[in-house]
Amino acid sequence: MKKSIQSVFLAFVVLAVLISGCAPAPTPTPAPPTFTPSPSPIPPTFTPEPTATATQEQITVVEAPGNLESTQDIGCMPISDLKNTYTPPDLYMGMLECVNQENYPSAVFFFALAGTYSYYDTLRVADITAHGARSILGSASLGSLDSTQQGLFTQELQNSFGNADNLPALCDELLRIGAPQYYPHYMIQHGMDAITGSNPEDALVKDFDSETAWKKALDDYLHCPNLTP
Repeated sequence: MKKSIQSVFLAFVVLAVLISGCAPAPTPTPAPPTFTPSPSPIPPTFTPEPTATATQEQITVVEAPGNLESTQDIGCMPISDLKNTYTPPDLYMGMLECVNQENYPSAVFFFALAGTYSYYDTLRVADITAHGARSILGSASLGSLDSTQQGLFTQELQNSFGNADNLPALCDELLRIGAPQYYPHYMIQHGMDAITGSNPEDALVKDFDSETAWKKALDDYLHCPNLTP
C-alpha cells in the first residue's frame, strides 16, 4: 500500500480524561455556635508599592548573523527551473510569491521541497538546538497566509502530495532536482553554538552520508515510494 504524505497541518485532538472515584460520605459535624463579632477598628489605608515591570530596554534578543536568512530572491519561478542550491528560506519566500500569484500547484511544490531540504539539513547540522529552524520557517510561512489562502493551499496539498496517484511523479521531480548543494548557514546560525562562538568546523556531522540522508528525507518526510536516488 503506497504511503501518503503526512499532513502539513497537525490536527490537534483534545482527549478529555474523566477521573471519577467513589469518596466516602462526609461525617456530619455540628453547626458551630453563632457569635457576634465585636466592632474592629477601620484598617489603615494601604497603598501597594509599584511593582517593577520588564521594559524593552531590559530584554535582550541575541541572534547570530544569517539566522533563517534567505539569500536568493527566486520568486515564483517555474518548477523546472528550481535548483538544489536554493535554501529552505529561499524556497519558502518563493512559495509565498506563488500564493500571491494564486499559483497553488507551484506553491505546494516549493513548500514540499523546502520541507524536504530542511529535514535533510537537520540530519547534517550537528547542533541540535539549531534544528528548530525547520519548524519555525514552515510555521511562519503558513501563518502568513489568510484563511482563504490556507484553505486553497491545503486543498492543493491534498490533491498533489496527499494523493497516492500523483505522489510518484512529484517525487521524481524532487529526485531530478537532487539533494541540497548549499551550506546550511541559515540553520547553523539559528543554534546556540553560533551564539557562543563554537568552532565552525564542528558545525556539520562528521562522516555525513549524503546519499543515505537524502533518501531518508524523501522517505520520512514525503513518503516517496520506490526511491532510487
